Amino acid sequence: RDPKLIYNVNDQISSEDFYNAKSKLIYEAMKACSKAGKPIEIGTIIELLPGTDVNVLYLMEISNSVISTADIKHYVDIVIEHSRKR
Repeated sequence: RDPKLIYNVNDQISSEDFYNAKSKLIYEAMKACSKAGKPIEIGTIIELLPGTDVNVLYLMEISNSVISTADIKHYVDIVIEHSRKR
């Protein structure tokens, strides 16, 4: 939830590394929150995605599947690995 945490991965991945269109939108919204100094939370992300098929329930499901941001490097590695395979 630390808006600065995204800077740790920003130079490693881009929204294009995500396969799912929703994930691309969410990542871009997360970067926008971080740039604005806002917390990266469901409420702040959903505000940036009106008119998309990303909804609160979807964000809650994703949020609940991630145990901790302490493992962010692991998640980045997964995104990069899948991106390279495509």
